[in-house]
Amino acid sequence: MLATHGLALAIAALLFVAAQLRGAAPERLLAGMLLATAAANTVSSLIWGPQGGPKLELIGLLTHALLFLAILGVALYANRIYPLWLGGAQIAALACEIATFVTVTHPSLYVIMQQAPFYMELVIMAVGLAYHVAKAGSERASWAR
Repeated sequence: MLATHGLALAIAALLFVAAQLRGAAPERLLAGMLLATAAANTVSSLIWGPQGGPKLELIGLLTHALLFLAILGVALYANRIYPLWLGGAQIAALACEIATFVTVTHPSLYVIMQQAPFYMELVIMAVGLAYHVAKAGSERASWAR
């Protein structure tokens, strides 16, 4: 599980650097949020281990809930479509975290349930950033009026 967190952290860090260099404000904010979430998940896994139990699950639920609220804020005001996709993927991640409180799952299934939506978000972020750089560039307004 720690290896998957490390991979997500590395990808999020690369996206963060790319967004800082080539993205506008929405890209920089979203990439920073994804990096912070990946870092929080990695640190909590290091502290409590892969079988961290309720503490690790609570940290995961909290980080996913905060990330959803942050993405929602950007999605409502950004002049972009892909933040809405990020929000949809984050709803799936949040639902998976809630499901772990309701039902007992196999540890490997939990890893897939928790990590798959986040990797989907990283792909969406990469595509959104690539679109901004390639097609829209700086002539498009970052925020809706």
